[in-house]
Parts: sequence; C-alpha cells; structure tokens
Amino acid sequence: MLDANGEDLDGNGTKAKNRLKSGNKPEEFFASYAGFESNFKPGQIMLRREKLVSSSVSAEVINPSGLTLATLASDRRFRGFTTRSLPTNVILRNSVSNRSAHHILNDLATAKKLSVELKNQLTNITKINSNRNFQHEVKGVADGKLEYLIKSGLSEISIESTIQRNEVNVIKANDLGTNVSNLEFKSPKAKHINLQILNKLGVNGDHMTMNIVNIPIQANKFLTFNVKQGLAGLELANNGVRTNLQIKFSGKVDGKSIAKNFTVPFEGAIRIKPSTVVNTNDLLVSNITKLFGTVNMTRIIKKD
Repeated sequence: MLDANGEDLDGNGTKAKNRLKSGNKPEEFFASYAGFESNFKPGQIMLRREKLVSSSVSAEVINPSGLTLATLASDRRFRGFTTRSLPTNVILRNSVSNRSAHHILNDLATAKKLSVELKNQLTNITKINSNRNFQHEVKGVADGKLEYLIKSGLSEISIESTIQRNEVNVIKANDLGTNVSNLEFKSPKAKHINLQILNKLGVNGDHMTMNIVNIPIQANKFLTFNVKQGLAGLELANNGVRTNLQIKFSGKVDGKSIAKNFTVPFEGAIRIKPSTVVNTNDLLVSNITKLFGTVNMTRIIKKD
C-alpha cells in the first residue's frame, strides 16, 4: 500500500514499525482492525485514521468539487488565488468563474485558453487532498475471487472480480469523501468486474444501492470511476470497450422502496444520474469525453 508519492502505507511495514519503536503511533498508515501489532490477513478490515492537525483535531477534508474559481478567489484558505488570478477576458472569465478546477482542466477547449500560471494553480487545487490518496496492490495467493470494499463517509464501494494465483491487481483511490472522488482498477488480464455502490441518504434510514455487473476491462488499462455522494451519480470510463451494462437500483427513499433495472449502452465514458430513478421509470445517462469531461450526448433510458 502506497501514498500518492509512492511512500509505504503498510502498518506492518518497516517504516511503521520503526515509528512504533520510537514511541509514536503511525496514524496515517493502514493497520489491521486488530491494531498495528496484528499482521494483515485476507478478508480482514484495514483502517486508516485521518491525519491529525493536533492531538485531537483531524485535518479538514476539502471538497474540490465545491471550489469554483469564484469561491477560490474569495476563500481565505487560498490566499494565493485572488480575483487577479481569473482570466482578464470577460467572456472567458464569466465562462469559468462558476466551474470547478477539475471540470475546467478536463474541458480541453477551455483549458487551452487559460494562462500557464492559472492552469498550474488549478492543477494544485485538484491535488488538495493528495495526502489522503492511496494505491493498493492486491496479489492472488490462489485462483479465486477478489472482493474489495472501500468505505468512506456515507458511501461503500465494492469491487468484485476473479483473480488468479500471482495475479497483481491495482486499486487507486483519490479524493475519497468528495464528489470528485476518482477510483481506478487495473488487472494484467482482460476480464469483467462487478461494481456495487451503497449510499446512505440522511439519518432516517434511507439508502440507495447501485449494482453494475460484468463491466469489461482491458489488460493493463485502468477502469476509472467517480462515485458522487447521495443521489448525485456515477461517472465510468473503460477505454472504449463496447457493451450493454446491466444496472440495478434498489433501496428506500422517503420511506418508499425502489427496485428498478436498466440496460445502458456503454462505450468509452458515461455519466449516470440515479436521482431520476426515484420518481420516474427513467435513468438519465450522458456520454462524456472522459471522467469530469464535457457531455457529447444525453439520453433517457427506460427501465427494463
């Protein structure tokens, strides 16, 4: 397990053990549910505490999706970014002021109009939670099934696929707990994976589960997805493999049970809006250029 800079995050590794020997707790490392003294085992829960600012206060998780350029220019936390950082061209300035750094940089037509200095500032904003990001390499000890679950905030994300002996699968997680979370899965073999996303909705027991089965991935190429909070949806990109996704929604919203299935054509990258499923039999789906990219086409998918 590595952080964004390639540094070891293994709670059983040499770095963590040396930290323990010196009398300090390696808080930012992944540890067994049983504690740092217990070795990892397949099927075991691994925990990582938030990095602490002080002995009792966690560092703030900043949601970059809420940081429009106008917000950045007026937010004291970002003193290096002011109204002077915004484009001087009025039309360009107005077109980007209410957009986030992620979406501006992934809109190539707009990004190429920005100054190098502004693009560098926006790139730094997209990396604002990098100290929380991680990469996990999972190696099969025998032929079988890989089940990998990430829990963050009110979301649970489950990845399921086959795995062979000595096969190394890579999972990357960036910006967890925000609406610009970016998760990646890669295998040395072409295969299919199942993806399940459970979002809790408020404090009254409401929840929504989205199941997508048999998502194709190519060998040594990442399947990339962005899981948003609540009913805001999902973005999915798989390097152009064409298929029909079987998507099932189930849960309870405003005390009413929901169970609806959809068949969604998929090639390249799509954006799925499950909020439309709650009160209708429709699912809003957009073809996009890439994760956080611009929309090529939007359509309404009727339930099966």
